[in-house]
Amino acid sequence: MAGVAVLATLGLLIAPRLLGQNGLLPIPERHVDGVGPLGSGEEDPHGAVSYTFSRSAPGGVWTLGIRLCLAVGDQSAILDGSVQPHSSIGSGFSFLGARIRQFIPAQGDHPIGSVVGFPPKVSEALNQLQGFAVTDRCQGPNPDDSKPYTELLLGFGKGTDTDGGGWKGVDVGYTSGGQPHIVELRYDILMCGTTVKSDYCATH
Repeated sequence: MAGVAVLATLGLLIAPRLLGQNGLLPIPERHVDGVGPLGSGEEDPHGAVSYTFSRSAPGGVWTLGIRLCLAVGDQSAILDGSVQPHSSIGSGFSFLGARIRQFIPAQGDHPIGSVVGFPPKVSEALNQLQGFAVTDRCQGPNPDDSKPYTELLLGFGKGTDTDGGGWKGVDVGYTSGGQPHIVELRYDILMCGTTVKSDYCATH
């Protein structure tokens, strides 16, 4: 399993609405988790969750799952297909792609969290990001398992060297109410190597 640690970090401010160069098209509004339409349901928008992956997994490939839900308002968040690191470190890792999975926990399925391999083996269809509508509300620490659960699945593999590295934060693009946004999800996704040192890496 991947090692998981919760780290404190400074919060980011919402960027003001700006217009494109032609004065007509809005450019995306940036916001942190919990203060814009789309979020992950994390209770602390100023914290960060860190996933650290071992290079010794079969094929050196992992899937990380992050919940997506409506944190503010009731309008659907339509994913535009873009997902990228807020920043990155190292070069000894590879991003393998992203998919969307939706299921109802009460029917027997559960969030992936992190598993070996990509794409993961699940009973539900794995959807492309572009055009997918997130409609379920974030529900806090005691969610209703009869409600849909939407999970962003990110695939990562080891690189060609032992440098390791990964993503520091995950930026997801979407549109809500006709306004484009980018939500900055505070998830660090790191592959063990010379640039990534942790107690987990020392034992795997």
